[in-house]
Amino acid sequence: MKKYAHLASAIFCVATLLFLGWQVWRLDYLFQGTTAKPSVELVRLTKDDWLTAMNALDQAQTQPALEYIALSQGDPTLASRRALLEGRLMLIMGKPRAAEQAFSEAKDDVELRPQALHWLGAALYAIGNTQLAANYWLDAIAAKPDLAPAHRSLSMHFYDLGATDNAVYHLRELSKLEPKDGRPLRLLALVYKDNEQYEDAAKYYQQALERELSDKTQQDVLLELTECLLKTRNYQQAFETVTRCSESNDVRVLKAECLTGLGKNDEAIQELDLVLAVDANHLRALLLRGTLDLEKGNIEGAIATLTRAAQSHPLDFTAHFKLSQALRRGEKNELADQEAAEAERIRLIRERFAKLHQDASGKPEDASIRTELGDTALELQLLDVAANWYRAALALDPKNEKARISLEKMQSTPKNAQPSPPL
Repeated sequence: MKKYAHLASAIFCVATLLFLGWQVWRLDYLFQGTTAKPSVELVRLTKDDWLTAMNALDQAQTQPALEYIALSQGDPTLASRRALLEGRLMLIMGKPRAAEQAFSEAKDDVELRPQALHWLGAALYAIGNTQLAANYWLDAIAAKPDLAPAHRSLSMHFYDLGATDNAVYHLRELSKLEPKDGRPLRLLALVYKDNEQYEDAAKYYQQALERELSDKTQQDVLLELTECLLKTRNYQQAFETVTRCSESNDVRVLKAECLTGLGKNDEAIQELDLVLAVDANHLRALLLRGTLDLEKGNIEGAIATLTRAAQSHPLDFTAHFKLSQALRRGEKNELADQEAAEAERIRLIRERFAKLHQDASGKPEDASIRTELGDTALELQLLDVAANWYRAALALDPKNEKARISLEKMQSTPKNAQPSPPL
């Protein structure tokens, strides 16, 4: 207890000194637990000191910022720099409204205005006012076109809204401003992949791999690049790419698709059987195994495999379509007609979904389109996708009752539906 009493006494003394040099409301946020002591004499701080504190905050290291704030209290010329640091500390502490006030104090400084506007947008985004946040980010870029953090924030904002044209612009700018970072190129590739522009997507994936990526992101990029190369029938390059991935069921299936494209069906079947022995309902494995059985003339085997695919993934167009082909080959025409009709029903929903994506990209501020996208995703049982679109609609129109009710209903319902693959 004596040990803790000494500690408590020391902390109390430090806090008392700090109260003499700073506004009371900020101390409650920033100085609990710090050992920084204000100097009796004015300490001359440089711009490098401030930049060191700002950079330390990027790594979640708060001590340099706390020390700068304490030592700059007697110098009114440093008020704007101090306010930026205060705001960032408040964001780290989960106090976005206090951060908003601090950043607002800094934005009238001509030199710091672009950064202040960027961080003001970050505070408003944390509060939930995404539209006003985006406006501040745009103002920040107008003041400083090469401000990479603002481009990054806007690229993610527009990507989340489905406004892909806007997202692509900011991702391209960001990739130029940060030539070592592969993440903007990876997201660019995802946009093109989602739009079925596989050659362009492959180009950006390959460029991303030439830059810095985390180990996990690099694995994801290799898998996504393999899928694009398969779509463009570059089977040998796809095989060489997928062999760079860590072993998994998804990797084995992609490898089997490469082998099939290279005419090595027996090797492909071996890979697929290894996957299905572990995961009997793996959709892509079932679809390819059933297709290979059908090509070999094993009609009953194909029907059994593709039936399992359609039953375990009831809203997958390809499963019903391939099953209808197998049933037709087995002269089970009535069942084949039923599966073909179901495949067509799903195809029309997916076609509507794709059209809505295009509409959303062209109308970045239309909440009703995003609500309809949520409804359509829900129809396809893409639950996470539906929730994201409802959130996007509410970000644009907080009074959108349809989106709010649908999202609340989803959140109160247990997730027991089978996950569907990305469209």
